[in-house]
Amino acid sequence: MMLNNRVVSVKSVCDFILEITFKDGKSFTLDFRPMVESESGWLYDDLKKTDVFQKVRVNGLTLEWPAGLDFCPDGLRYCCSDAEIADAFAQVRPSARQVPTHWNIVPSA
Repeated sequence: MMLNNRVVSVKSVCDFILEITFKDGKSFTLDFRPMVESESGWLYDDLKKTDVFQKVRVNGLTLEWPAGLDFCPDGLRYCCSDAEIADAFAQVRPSARQVPTHWNIVPSA
């Protein structure tokens, strides 16, 4: 794991949207709805309830939910970086925005 990929804070924005801050200070707002809706199994079935999803916390390294589901911090950062790159590229060529992830990055206001 890369040290800068450690999650230091998470804030629930609404429903399945989280603002995640990494150790290097970079923050990303991600919509987890596409990922939650596309997965199945007892861990994900619980997460489909917004009250359960919003119980997310930082376990000292990454995001974690009460049932024990967590995400690799490197994977989270990779997806954020892919989305950030795709957004930057889309500003040059709007028809080309394709984010290879189950999450949607929420544009900054």
